[in-house]
Amino acid sequence: MISDGELNFLWERPITLAFASLAVLLLISPLISTMLRHLKTQKTSLHHS
Repeated sequence: MISDGELNFLWERPITLAFASLAVLLLISPLISTMLRHLKTQKTSLHHS
């Protein structure tokens, strides 16, 4: 194994950090989108009532 079981390589290189951040963003974006859509529908329903 190259890393000998260590996870230091995840934050030692900037490109790895960029890919990890992008992966987290892509995994979280559907949840954030759903939450924003839900808040938007709540806000518009408050104005109509």
